[in-house]
Amino acid sequence: MSEKKVVGRNIFVITLIICIVVSVGLVAMLATYLPTVSNLESELIEKDQELTNLNTTITNLSLQMIALEDQITQKNSEITSLRGNYETVLDLQNRIITLQESGYLVNGVSFSQNATLTHQVYNGLLEYTGYVQINAQSNSTTTYVKIIYNSFGTNINQKITIGESGTISFPILPSEVEIIVGNDESINGVTGIITINYIY
Repeated sequence: MSEKKVVGRNIFVITLIICIVVSVGLVAMLATYLPTVSNLESELIEKDQELTNLNTTITNLSLQMIALEDQITQKNSEITSLRGNYETVLDLQNRIITLQESGYLVNGVSFSQNATLTHQVYNGLLEYTGYVQINAQSNSTTTYVKIIYNSFGTNINQKITIGESGTISFPILPSEVEIIVGNDESINGVTGIITINYIY
């Protein structure tokens, strides 16, 4: 029996030694890996914070991108509007260059004057080169139209007899223009109607 006791005690001692070795190994392993786990947890928290920061940056950049897309849309609208305005101005300029624009300075205005007198029917700024077309009817063969202006240092003072009915034209340079209707009657007064169309 004592042999059995010795064997049992040896098994117990061996088992105890194995347990101690395993325990020491576990302690050593824990001592080695616990700081690593702690470091990994710290790194994980850091990475989570970085991810949160990056997501915030992405959100901010997305908002900036939306704002910039809105600005691009607005600028494209402005460009379209300016292009339309430019084309309108260009079309008007082409029409003016080719004398396709016109407007009445005076339209069917009556005049009445004593013999040898004049009547100013228009005085104003004409901005474009062109001509005025004047149509008049009166009760005198001596009725005339006179145009007066100064442009680019040149004085224009021209008189054309229109008589009882007729249409005459005067060239125009950009300037302040005065248009007068008059007569060369010696006794009788003159009445009539005058229309002036500005072609430019």
